[in-house]
Amino acid sequence: MREYGLQKDLDIYKSLLNIFPKGPLIPQNAFQVSSLLLCISFRHLRTIFAAARIRLFSHVIARRLGASNLDPRVQPDKEVHDIVVNVFGEWNFATKKIKRMMYWMPKLKHSNKYLDRRKIEGKKLSGVDLGYLALKMISRDPGTRISFAEIGDVEQKSWLLSAQSPQQAKLLHALGEGASLYVDGPSKVYLMDHCVDYVVLSADPKTQYYEKYDESSAYDEDFENWKSEWDEGVARHPRVSTIHEQKHETILALSVFEKVSRESAVAWINHLQSSNPTMHNARVLLRTKQAERTLITPIS
Repeated sequence: MREYGLQKDLDIYKSLLNIFPKGPLIPQNAFQVSSLLLCISFRHLRTIFAAARIRLFSHVIARRLGASNLDPRVQPDKEVHDIVVNVFGEWNFATKKIKRMMYWMPKLKHSNKYLDRRKIEGKKLSGVDLGYLALKMISRDPGTRISFAEIGDVEQKSWLLSAQSPQQAKLLHALGEGASLYVDGPSKVYLMDHCVDYVVLSADPKTQYYEKYDESSAYDEDFENWKSEWDEGVARHPRVSTIHEQKHETILALSVFEKVSRESAVAWINHLQSSNPTMHNARVLLRTKQAERTLITPIS
């Protein structure tokens, strides 16, 4: 179905399910559900066993259809439920799976609060558009600015998208000259049917925000040692870590390349140096993996 681009067509799944025979061999109790046999009369035992084998074969095929072939992004409707019930009964593997899909898929459809599905569903987006949406989704700082730049010569023209917030620029400036910066990637982020690779510019973490927790200070029974922010000698507004200062690294910028390569990473650093002069004297270590494919990879 993927070869013909029909993996999301619900009518195709209905046509496949309608192939299965419908009729009196629907199991009526727990034993019949488990064995898939409906022995009504010994006089027609051969016919019933033959029909049961057909029913068993159909049930196995339906399980495979529901478990593997049914695209996880296709939401079944009431008609699909009725077809499965008429073929296999009210309670079995295939019917219970359809019931669960009908219950959970509408609830989980908009569970990703960082992505607006309306900007992707039913639209033909270019690599630049998908890269912009990916950076907007993973950049949680509201002040993040996303810039576009064309790189390369006339024969091999390419592009990149760079995302950096003013807070990240301040963190980069605070590192001073001679700081060590790292370009890592590519990492993957998924936008529904598309997989986008992005790279990260990071620095070493600031360990003072993640010191080992001292339990003895939390359970001090001496009342004289209990201090509040209004007491003398106690910092009233200590600086807290930002969203960019993670435990293992400090994220300074994000980028999406048309093709991940060393040349693209160098062009991105040159692009950032125009707005971050302190990067001219920084040591940048490129740890990107070479990619021979285009960046935007459709899943389906």
